Amino acid sequence: MLIKLALAFNDNTNRTEEYQQLQQAFKSAKNELADIYDDRQKTEIRIKDYLQLSVLQTRMHKALVEYSKQQGLYSQAGLAKSLALSNENARTIITVQAKMSKSIQRISAFLQSLADSCETKNDTANKHSNQDGVIKDKKSQAVQITV
Repeated sequence: MLIKLALAFNDNTNRTEEYQQLQQAFKSAKNELADIYDDRQKTEIRIKDYLQLSVLQTRMHKALVEYSKQQGLYSQAGLAKSLALSNENARTIITVQAKMSKSIQRISAFLQSLADSCETKNDTANKHSNQDGVIKDKKSQAVQITV
C-alpha cells in the first residue's frame, strides 16, 4: 500500500507539473490571443480613422472647389461692376468734353465778335487818326483762339 501511495504521489506530482505546464501554455496562448485582439482593434481603429479622414478630405476638396468657383464668380462680378463704372465714366468724360468744346466755341465766337467790334472801332479811329498823322496796326489788336 505504501508503494501504491508513493506511486499515486508521483503520479499526482507528474500530473501537477503537467497541469502547471498546460496552465502556462494556456496563459501564453491567452496572452498571445489578447495581443492579437488588441492589434486587431488598433488596426480597425486606424482603418476607421483613415476612412473618416478620407471622407473629410473629400468634403474639404469639394468645399474648396465650390469656394474657388464662388470666388471666381465674385471676382467676375466685381470686374463687371468695375467695367460698368469705367464705361459710365468714359461716357461722362465724353459728355463733359462735348460740353467744354461747345463752351470753347461759344467763347471763341464771343471773343471773335469782340475783336471784330474792336476792329470796327479802330477803323473809325484810324480814319480820324490818319488825319492827325498817326497810323495804327490792325494786326496788333486781333485776338486769335484755336480750338
